Amino acid sequence: MVIAHRPEKPTPSIIIGELLKNRPLLSCWLVTLGGCFALGMFITFLPLHAQNQKLSVWQIGLVFAAQGLSNALSRIPFGYLSDKVTNRSTLVVIGLIGFSASMAGFAISKSTIHFVTFAIAFGTSMGLAFTSVGALIAEVVPLESRGLAMGGYNTCIYFGMMLSSASMGTIIRNIGFERGFFITAVVILILVGFFYVLMKEFSRIKTKT
Repeated sequence: MVIAHRPEKPTPSIIIGELLKNRPLLSCWLVTLGGCFALGMFITFLPLHAQNQKLSVWQIGLVFAAQGLSNALSRIPFGYLSDKVTNRSTLVVIGLIGFSASMAGFAISKSTIHFVTFAIAFGTSMGLAFTSVGALIAEVVPLESRGLAMGGYNTCIYFGMMLSSASMGTIIRNIGFERGFFITAVVILILVGFFYVLMKEFSRIKTKT
C-alpha cells in the first residue's frame, strides 16, 4: 500500500518572509498606516482645534457623531461597490484623497457647519478606503497567509493612530493646529503616491488574467 504524503506547510518564518516581499501587501499596510495617522489626528487634536474655534462641547460631540455615522452607514454600499469593481485599488486611492481633502478642510474650518461637513466627508472616505483595502489585502496574499496579513493590517491601524498622537503634538505646539492638519493632508497624498506605484504591477497582472 502506497502512503500519500501531505505537502508540508510552510513555517511562520517563511510565510513572514514572503509577506515582507509582497509589494502590493506592503502598499496596503502603508496606506492603512497613513489613513490611521489621519484618524489619530482627528481623534486627538480636532477637539482642541474646534475648541479654539469657539465650538462648544456639544458641538464638538456633533462633529464626532457626524463622522461616526457617515463612516458606519457608508461601509455597506461601499462594500458592495468594492465587490463589483475590477480594481479595488482605485477605490482606495479615491478614499485616501478624501482623507487628505478632509484634513485640509479641518485646517480651514471656522464654524460648526464647516467641521460637520468635513467630518461627514472624512467618515465617508474612511468607509470607502478601509472597506476596499481590507478586501484588497485578502486578494493580494495566498490563502494560508491571510490571517497574518490581516494581523499586520490591524497593527498598522493602531500604530498609525499612536504615531500621529505621539508626533503631532510637538509639531502643533510649534506651528499651530491649522498647519498641523495641512501637514497631515500632505503626508496622506505622499503615501497615496507610493501606494499607486507599488500597486501598478499587481493591477497589470490582474488585468492580464
